[in-house]
Amino acid sequence: AEATNKILIRVLERTVETGRDWYEKMYNAIWAYRTIIRTPTNATPAELVYGTEIVLPLHVQKPAMKFAALIELPISKYQKKRLAQLDLLDEKRLQAAEHAKVHRKRVARHYAKSVIERKFQVNDLVLRSIVPLRSRPKGKWAPNWEGPYVVKEVLPHNSYRLIDVDGVEISDPINALHLKKFYT
Repeated sequence: AEATNKILIRVLERTVETGRDWYEKMYNAIWAYRTIIRTPTNATPAELVYGTEIVLPLHVQKPAMKFAALIELPISKYQKKRLAQLDLLDEKRLQAAEHAKVHRKRVARHYAKSVIERKFQVNDLVLRSIVPLRSRPKGKWAPNWEGPYVVKEVLPHNSYRLIDVDGVEISDPINALHLKKFYT
């Protein structure tokens, strides 16, 4: 829901001229959101709900070629055609779920290419990132890493217990995201 709201807000920011007429543009923003094909599912949200493409009232008044044949059908044939579309709806939803699964795998594979795995052994020398709490006295010239530290213990979930070179133990375990190897 939050992702949808973010997209709708972005659409409204681009279409609203004054800050007071946003509610007039909301219907069009929602219509646009519901009728655009999503990459993960390869279908529109409306298509997955209703089983067919949404038709603009303009297309009903001035029929496009693909809707002209449906409009001229007798009611009984149109109802049969619509029931056949609804029968295919479950299949279309399953295809969308499968497409979403493939898309998630593709995104995960792309992410995994850019992730640098950080694994350390006991007695490795590492640097620890300095997390700025408030303001840093030297501004942007302040160091980003402190240390070196020695890995004392390897913990689950890629966490480590450290001691400094004087043998003083750091109280809290630190995740490998905040460590990097120290080369002497």
